[in-house]
Amino acid sequence: MTHFRHAARNFLTKLTVATIAFGVSIFIPRLMGSEHYGYYALLTVIIGFLIPLTSMGLGAGFIYLLANRR
Repeated sequence: MTHFRHAARNFLTKLTVATIAFGVSIFIPRLMGSEHYGYYALLTVIIGFLIPLTSMGLGAGFIYLLANRR
């Protein structure tokens, strides 16, 4: 029963976040205007590309190193 509760809570949390994100995605362009929203979109894309480059597999590397320390 606890697995079902965790799954239901996870689903409801993701649904809530998606609903809020959808509302914000409608509100932000109206608030900013088309030119400033373009800058916002460009910044979002650049950050989206930089996030995987900054990690460069460090999480997997740490797991590998810690597992080999035994």
